[in-house]
Amino acid sequence: MDNFEREFYDDFKVGMAKFLIVDDFIFLSGMSASNGSSDAAIPDTIKEQIRAVAENLHRTFKLAAWTEEPLTRMVKFTIYVKKGAAPPHYVMRQFIEACQELAPKLIDYPSTGTCVVVEQLEHEEHLLVVDAIGAIAEGTD
Repeated sequence: MDNFEREFYDDFKVGMAKFLIVDDFIFLSGMSASNGSSDAAIPDTIKEQIRAVAENLHRTFKLAAWTEEPLTRMVKFTIYVKKGAAPPHYVMRQFIEACQELAPKLIDYPSTGTCVVVEQLEHEEHLLVVDAIGAIAEGTD
């Protein structure tokens, strides 16, 4: 499994898994516009960051779910958006639309989710991060 090192503070680094599979579920945590890569450019706008997060979710679910439309495996998500970045309803709508562009089946078979406004995130330039759970049960394509 791919792992990466996440730096929370100058003196606090920890190894993290990109995803975990437990039974028939995939767990992803802290998906951001940079997806843990320290040299990746972070988009400036909330809309661009939302799109980048959706693309990172898509890529990571594809690694774990082995399916053509990996985001169709997403059953639940939680968006953590930085206070003042954008209204929660805007973030939710943009995220759902970005995911549906990558996985059109989500239009007919949507996942469930919520948006939480937080005071700050791990990195100053991040405007949002997303946690997600997916199912890898047979017959859900």
